[in-house]
Amino acid sequence: MLKEFFRKYDQRIGFVLLLISNSVGLGNVWRFPFLTYKNGGGAFLIPYFLLYIFIGLPLYYLELSLGQFTSKGPPSAYGLVRGSLGIGISMLTNAAITICFYNVIISWALLFFLLSFRKTLLWNQCNKHWNTPNCVDLSNSNISVINGTSSAEEFFTRFVLRQSDGFHDFGTPAWYTILCLLGAWIIVALCIHRGFNLTARLAYITALFPYIILLALLISTSQLDGAGLGIRYYLTPDWSKVSDFQVWRDAAGQVFFSLGIGFGSLVAYSSENDFHNNYFIQCVIVVVCDCLTGIFAGFTVFATIGFLAVKLRGGDITQAAIGGPGLTFIIYPEAISQMPNSPVFSVFFFLMLITIGLGSQFGGTDVVVTGILQYFPHLKRWQVVIIVSICAFLISIPFTCRGGIYLFTLISDYAANLSLIVIGFFEVITIAYVYGFNNFMNDIKLMIGKRRPEYYLLVTWCIAGPIILLIIFFAAIINDSSRLIVYGNYQFPQWTLAFGWTTFTLCIIAMPLYYLYQYIKSFLYVRRNRTSNDVEVPDYIRAFRLTNTPAHDWGRKETENRREPNAIAPFTNGVITNNAFEPETTEF
Repeated sequence: MLKEFFRKYDQRIGFVLLLISNSVGLGNVWRFPFLTYKNGGGAFLIPYFLLYIFIGLPLYYLELSLGQFTSKGPPSAYGLVRGSLGIGISMLTNAAITICFYNVIISWALLFFLLSFRKTLLWNQCNKHWNTPNCVDLSNSNISVINGTSSAEEFFTRFVLRQSDGFHDFGTPAWYTILCLLGAWIIVALCIHRGFNLTARLAYITALFPYIILLALLISTSQLDGAGLGIRYYLTPDWSKVSDFQVWRDAAGQVFFSLGIGFGSLVAYSSENDFHNNYFIQCVIVVVCDCLTGIFAGFTVFATIGFLAVKLRGGDITQAAIGGPGLTFIIYPEAISQMPNSPVFSVFFFLMLITIGLGSQFGGTDVVVTGILQYFPHLKRWQVVIIVSICAFLISIPFTCRGGIYLFTLISDYAANLSLIVIGFFEVITIAYVYGFNNFMNDIKLMIGKRRPEYYLLVTWCIAGPIILLIIFFAAIINDSSRLIVYGNYQFPQWTLAFGWTTFTLCIIAMPLYYLYQYIKSFLYVRRNRTSNDVEVPDYIRAFRLTNTPAHDWGRKETENRREPNAIAPFTNGVITNNAFEPETTEF
């Protein structure tokens, strides 16, 4: 178990590295650059920084607090209020959908990694069957070709993806992409079967390795022609786009996705902590590292985009590359091709991409496996690991088809973006207003000795956080009525919006359904146990109060670390009782 690992090594360092491994991953190196490019470069950085302060850090701290206090992962940790367990179930659903397309990215990196063991990299060539007459090998050319296409872009779009013209030509997968996807799932299954101990040991590699590789890439790309043009675009905000709600929506989704908020892995990891571990500084360190890693990776990407703009687009940086999920697998290979001994560095870079991807994938997959075991304890862990891996592999196959990149873009926009915003909203509302801000701060004090940082959390949990998330969500609904989803030059048909919203609904439907289920149970209970003193309070109000009271068995599993029984006074039978954990009044 993780505790044995922490006892053998330093607990504080081990936990920080585990969190960095989980949070600092493909979200920083792969997702952040293409969202920044899509949303106008510097214009994206303003909401990005603000949302880290008002949303990212507070919710990250909230999930670590929940896990450490309860010593449970999702969904059990979210049983603090009778009707709130659906939040944890929605996290499991979201994690289950996300791990399916997330491993596709790892399979792409695995394919690039295997093809790097060549004297000449395939994406440095223009004489292959997938190349077009417009192909330009920039690694062997000092000239500029207006309206040309880089060999790296043609390799990714025409060989790796075999990209079609749209959903109408969805096609079938290639054998090599299927094998890489299968290999990625075998790696995940073997590591997850070993549990937290192996994941924690791997954190020492997955947490530190990326910074060495990214630094080497930055030094190389900063010397390219046009690098300054790309970096200026990256750092100079287009103020007209700052007021665009789509930019804020993407920034919020990136903060959630990058930090791992809303997936349940943070709750699961912190549940293995010592009850009195002072995790506040650890939380700040990880959030700051996560934020700065994305910024750091952005310099490399935009320096290369500037180079492509000068060489292929006459300096027009907005047309220098295809935006979207594939941007990273075009820009990084192009940057590597400009380095001496590029095959050697390519091996290390894509190995790094695989390791940081696995660091996050382990967390998400383990949450799904552990969540299933909570409901089916008679199953063995290895059985659930095999079932989850096989099912996820089969679900992932459509993403590897010729039109898979369009499906990938659609699902990632709704399942790993908007749904996280809604989960975060209900998470913070439940803590701040239903369970009670003061009650939760007292729980934090019980763990670390202080209500820390109380005033910052009061502003972010109770005021700023819920308001910002609510505005972004409703703006997304309004905006989607006229929004056009595009990938490159392809405009998605209108029916894809309905498909996207269906995926979103699937991710969050457990929250209202479980709450309704608990409310019906509460209503039947209060009607069955009505007394003459209850006439003044209608049954539906008493049921509502009971649904929003803490469960008597919620909290730390060790009884000596549990709250005092009278720490919270729930509503029962229309009045406030003195015993929050009295089975006769709260269980049914």
